[in-house]
Amino acid sequence: MTDPATTQTAIRPQWFSEQVLAAQAAYEALPVPIRLDEQWRFGARKGADFSAFVPAVPRENYGSSGRLLEDAVTVEILNGIWSGVEGVLPDGLEILSLERWIASDEAEARDWLGREVAALGSAPCVAWNRAMMTEAVVVKVRPGVCVETPVEIIWRVEGESAAIFPYTLVLAGEASSINLLERHVGSGYVPQLAVGVQRIETAPSSFVRYALLQQMTTLGSALEVGQADLRDNARVEHLSAHSGALWTRQELTSRMLGSDAWAELMSVASLDGHCVLDQRTHQAHLTPGSGSNLMYKTVLRGASRNVFAGMIRVEEGAHGTDAYQSNRNLLLSDAAESDSLPGLEILADGVRCSHGTATSSIDPEEVFYLLSRGIPQAEAERMIAAGFLHQASMKFGYSPIVEAVMKSIER
Repeated sequence: MTDPATTQTAIRPQWFSEQVLAAQAAYEALPVPIRLDEQWRFGARKGADFSAFVPAVPRENYGSSGRLLEDAVTVEILNGIWSGVEGVLPDGLEILSLERWIASDEAEARDWLGREVAALGSAPCVAWNRAMMTEAVVVKVRPGVCVETPVEIIWRVEGESAAIFPYTLVLAGEASSINLLERHVGSGYVPQLAVGVQRIETAPSSFVRYALLQQMTTLGSALEVGQADLRDNARVEHLSAHSGALWTRQELTSRMLGSDAWAELMSVASLDGHCVLDQRTHQAHLTPGSGSNLMYKTVLRGASRNVFAGMIRVEEGAHGTDAYQSNRNLLLSDAAESDSLPGLEILADGVRCSHGTATSSIDPEEVFYLLSRGIPQAEAERMIAAGFLHQASMKFGYSPIVEAVMKSIER
């Protein structure tokens, strides 16, 4: 592992260095995941060995990946280096770099950076992210503020065998709302890696719409660990989209910590070649009267493969929970494979919890219908696949983000 001290771009407080060293020790002490681990069933990359990757070399940002959202407040980070904020920040919205965050509220930064992240098998990756972190994006919405302008966060990597370590934190004040799109973007036909952590913290009655669009190249890899904590009457709409990486592992833990909290969880993915997508989710209901709804959909071509393992857990006393989980996969090739492992653990009464999974190929009658109207077969299959994915993405309530995500997926 590269010495974390060599990746720092500024002098950090002593506590920051201590946290980095503790994370490095944890990373080196934790065992490498293998297929026999329960949380890596069917999905472990051979050896989970990323020793060939090194932290991306800092460089000037001479170009841009281009924003996908018009009129958005845009933040771009190239190879771990903050490139500034484009656009006018609305009143009540703050977007802070790691340096500004520490300078403006060191106690808050120390607290959040020292907190554990709920990993579902990828604790070594979380420790690696913390040890190698050179930058962060912290989005803070003041209580009572409804931010109409969307926020687009772009983490970009350049260079062969280069790795970036995105860390994004969203802090939504009471009765606030915001719409965010985060993108992890690769470049060139070379191996690259993104090891990202995303955290969403909601105050009571807040509303966060958050989308993660993974745009690594066909030789790229991505490890994404997300956690959303929902308080009383809070709502989170979380959309994941995957469109290219050779290998991706994504984990998402949603914790309903207050009554009437609701999490709407969606994923759309289009895989081809030998791409592998491994997704693990945990919907944790800890208080009465909360709800969650998950719909993950994947289209598979070539010899691609996906794994979905999801758990709904209702703790003791979390009566009246309403939770659902659905995983649907569309196979467009005989060589494509899909594994689905849904689960329920219910320790309370008066709940409505269920899950469903289905894997199928395209209905020949649907293709015949489109062919009979002069549409070529390849275009007919594309239209059917796009419609299949759109059923999940349309549950996300901010259409500009949905349109941007689906255009990327369809490409």
